[in-house]
Amino acid sequence: MTNLVKFKISIIGDFATGKTSLIRRYIDNAFARDYRPTLGSNVFIKKIEITHKNKQYLVSVNLYEVAGQDRWQTVRKTYYSGSQGLIFVGDLSRKRTFHQIRDFWHVDSKDYIPSDLPRIILANKCDLQEDIEDSEIREISNHIHAFTHIKTSAKENIGVNKAFIELITKIFNYTDDKSEESKSS
Repeated sequence: MTNLVKFKISIIGDFATGKTSLIRRYIDNAFARDYRPTLGSNVFIKKIEITHKNKQYLVSVNLYEVAGQDRWQTVRKTYYSGSQGLIFVGDLSRKRTFHQIRDFWHVDSKDYIPSDLPRIILANKCDLQEDIEDSEIREISNHIHAFTHIKTSAKENIGVNKAFIELITKIFNYTDDKSEESKSS
């Protein structure tokens, strides 16, 4: 018997970091070269089968991509609500996008999501010249309590599936832990 589960994952980061491209690569295994900024938000859904603790699950992965421009701040806050996972996306060719993860995106989201919610940094565009050291990404990852960071390239299909599967696995463990906590209280 297959169990049905739905996970909401919010994907945030500065404009032009490749959020939409990462999602399209994960959902459709496709990459579009043209850049079109997200206006407001997009919702994407992918259904996957996963085995977790010897049980089969059909997981509806609901990906909420939120626009990176400042003018969409009020929209973003509503999309954080109810998230079970959070993906921060930085552009390896633009160091500033990682500083924004630490100084803006983490702060922008932390009032709306639990502090222990599974989160990951995707260091995107690893196919380009890197403008930031791994050690600095690791520091930012620790600062925002991300369980890891993974270098990705939506264009070259590097690390994308791995990143999503790692986050989904963390979400399963997180929801198991929360379920156990509520049973014991």
